[in-house]
Amino acid sequence: MQIITTHLNADFDAIASCMSAKKLYPEAVVVLPGSMERRVKLFFESFHPFEIKKIKEIEPDKVKTLIVVDTRSIQRIGELSQFLKKGVKVHLYDHHPRGEDDIKADFEITEQIGALASLFTEIFRKKNISITPLEATLLCLGIYEETGCLLFPSTTSRDVEAVAYLLKRGANLNIVSQFLKEELSREEIFLLNELLNSLQEHLINGVRINIGYGVQEEPQDISHIAHKVMDIIDTEALFLIIEMQDKILIIGRSNTPQVDVGLILSQFGGGGHWAAGSATLKEMPVTLLIEELLKFIKGYIKPQRIARDLMTTPVISVQWNRTIKEVEEMMTKYGINAI
Repeated sequence: MQIITTHLNADFDAIASCMSAKKLYPEAVVVLPGSMERRVKLFFESFHPFEIKKIKEIEPDKVKTLIVVDTRSIQRIGELSQFLKKGVKVHLYDHHPRGEDDIKADFEITEQIGALASLFTEIFRKKNISITPLEATLLCLGIYEETGCLLFPSTTSRDVEAVAYLLKRGANLNIVSQFLKEELSREEIFLLNELLNSLQEHLINGVRINIGYGVQEEPQDISHIAHKVMDIIDTEALFLIIEMQDKILIIGRSNTPQVDVGLILSQFGGGGHWAAGSATLKEMPVTLLIEELLKFIKGYIKPQRIARDLMTTPVISVQWNRTIKEVEEMMTKYGINAI
């Protein structure tokens, strides 16, 4: 028996990747370790792109292969990590950077690209695997969401080419727009205001980091709120701490590879890539959490190199009308190889 799975709180890229893996492994069944994001669930209930089994429907002893998509973190696949200890073969497809708790795979295809849906699109194109307009639309949703409609700095030319290919295969941008367009509810507007009012800026090694805090009574997807905060403020990186009923959610966004939010949030059991990441943890005093977060951020952000780091003193210079021979003699005298 083969199982396809992805990370907790599956987004469009994760679900599109599950669908793609199902096309490569037709006999496999898809099992999610947790829930889907609200918009993803709405899409799934509207179009039913493929069947999903529950963990309790699986007989553990019959599982021979585990196909993991859109994550390489052991912690992010929840209960399904049990199969990693049973001698089950693991196939891995991911686009996130390596971390300390990486899944050890027997076979893997992992590349740095804006969305994993783009990588699967390339596979389909190279292997001449046909896709339906609905499948092309779901892949498009994965790419557009993961790359911020191709606007995130993590977007690559391969993501753009994948979208062009999917449009030729019948991807419906009206549906994509419908499920990516997010109108804020009254409660979400209150949360957005709370986050904006709580923001504190920290200058760490020349990089501006903003950290905000808010409370949300009912757990739900708020990744779109993080995007709105990033649109409003001017910062290199943003970390939002959301306190819920019995857990705390940290969402990270970055505009510079110098701040790898996925790597930073992996210290809290989460993950992602350098431009976007998240982590969920049990109750913890927020002040202590912010201290821990700042400690990890300081540890990962290296000081920016400036001219002084490369130059030697005193500065040796020559006038424009000196001969090459004179310049050569000066370089020999001062023991330098560039002037």
